Amino acid sequence: MDRSGLPLPIDARTLGGLAEKCHAYAKALHYKEMEFTTAPTACVEALISINTQLQQTEAAQGILSYAQKYLAVELREPWYERLRRWEDALEAYELR
Repeated sequence: MDRSGLPLPIDARTLGGLAEKCHAYAKALHYKEMEFTTAPTACVEALISINTQLQQTEAAQGILSYAQKYLAVELREPWYERLRRWEDALEAYELR
């Protein structure tokens, strides 16, 4: 159904979670991006994780920058660690 242009009768969050669980990260990214349009703050961590798994570090850093500027999301230290931004992670831990 998804390939024929018709939406699947299953929630995108469910499909995204199942795709990530099955290590189908490209499909998980597709569904998380769809979910991001409705609930952006809830998807930030998952999008960073999925993009990191797909070795798309620039996209993950872009999500982090967007979350900082527009979503007022409290940044977490593990996000910096996943992106290998060690100095930023250390600074965030020290500020805590």
